Amino acid sequence: MAGLTLLAAAGPWDGPGDKVRVAPGIFVLPGVQADTSAANLDAIANTGFIARTRAVAVIDPGGSHARGMRLQQAIAATTPLPVRHLILTHVHPDHAMGAAAFADLQPEVIGHVRLTEALARRDAFYRAMLMREMGEAAAGSAPLAPARLVEDRLSLDLGGRVPEVVAQPPAHTDHDLLLFDQATGTPWLSDLLFVARIPVLDAAAMRRALRKFGLRLVADRPWTFEPGARRTSRAGAP
Repeated sequence: MAGLTLLAAAGPWDGPGDKVRVAPGIFVLPGVQADTSAANLDAIANTGFIARTRAVAVIDPGGSHARGMRLQQAIAATTPLPVRHLILTHVHPDHAMGAAAFADLQPEVIGHVRLTEALARRDAFYRAMLMREMGEAAAGSAPLAPARLVEDRLSLDLGGRVPEVVAQPPAHTDHDLLLFDQATGTPWLSDLLFVARIPVLDAAAMRRALRKFGLRLVADRPWTFEPGARRTSRAGAP
């Protein structure tokens, strides 16, 4: 597609800096290529927003309350428009735990139809993990429960542009969303695309995919993987 801009999990940036305008009205706060730490505020995923003539939509508020506040400040420095929508592309903490920073703005929180279940299973674990890795810098970090669930697709009228939120089959997780802005030809793929990082397949997504073939995920024996290139490898099931 001509003019296609891909927005992925992480690109070849060295650190989380100022917002980057990747297309008209679409801004990214790049993530750092590192593991979660107090120093980087779990800003290891790309986060951002779309601003049009009536409203703003946030795509993934980041991995901590502090990261979410930095995103909110970037929005305020760009536009006076209200944040009406907050899209959680999936449950993973580097994308969702900054949502609490937007609670006072009362945006409509949007997630995949299976996100509520995923949050219920993992929220306590992710909060404990952030406290272990970040200490006091993790204070206030939490996801927000989705108020609008997407089973197929959802159009968001931000004024002068109507990006579409699309539910995906099991891939990175079993509850991924992507966002596509038709006007600029920009798909926001989140962790459906990794750049300069090793892709990750969530165990829940793997289980759903395996069930289609009558298989199941077990942890007591190694698997043999047949890649599209290079040699076959063996690894323990996650």
